[in-house]
Amino acid sequence: MEHDNTLIKQAIDNYSHFSPNQKEVLNILIDMAVDGQVVANINDICAISTSTRATVSTAISFLNKYELIIDCDPSNLITNRYFSKKIIKKYNSYAYTTIITHDQVLNEAAFQIFTKKGPLAFLPISNRETSIVYSVHNSNNQKEENIEQLIKDKNFKYRITNIEKINKFELKSLNLRSYYHSNILAFGDLLHKVHPLVGQGFNMTIRDIKILLKIIKRKCDLGLSLDSSVNTEFEDNLKHKNFIFSKTIV
Repeated sequence: MEHDNTLIKQAIDNYSHFSPNQKEVLNILIDMAVDGQVVANINDICAISTSTRATVSTAISFLNKYELIIDCDPSNLITNRYFSKKIIKKYNSYAYTTIITHDQVLNEAAFQIFTKKGPLAFLPISNRETSIVYSVHNSNNQKEENIEQLIKDKNFKYRITNIEKINKFELKSLNLRSYYHSNILAFGDLLHKVHPLVGQGFNMTIRDIKILLKIIKRKCDLGLSLDSSVNTEFEDNLKHKNFIFSKTIV
């Protein structure tokens, strides 16, 4: 399984003919998909992030300020108000996640180790950091495991110097019933989540980015406004594909 950095580079290369402003939009969308942070405002496109914590009056003022808003935070006020209707599938499984720090090493490929209880994935972040995801079905997890020791036992590549706090969360797939509300477009993990086993969640977001950029580029080329019509066209293009794809995973 190739690391997602390769997909990001491919997406950027596909739009090498973009103007500087259009390339900046692509970079913003990728950054939002990666970590959900506020990046920037480009013309009438605005990204809402995990730092957006507002009162109702502030939120309404915010919504009226922009013609097109891209929301990738699953817990802000605007999300809670407009994107609460979801199709959820529980996997009856849990994931354990952490980040390991290690000596510098060429770290360009992700890999999974299939243990007796579930897959243990090593996902490169940089040459000195790697993300760990261990997913296990409830029926295989009657006795709590020592995840830190499991990582050490199964690791064959890294000289580990630190293992961060291990987090645990329930695994489930999620698809929003509506991709947008008026001028607000849901994006990234807010829009859809899938089981991490096959590593396709971020790949789905990369596809979303490419489709959204095509829509934006076409409107810019025609001199049209970037308004709520972008959201309608985006949903029409991708909603059925993302739903069918997510239902085929696990």
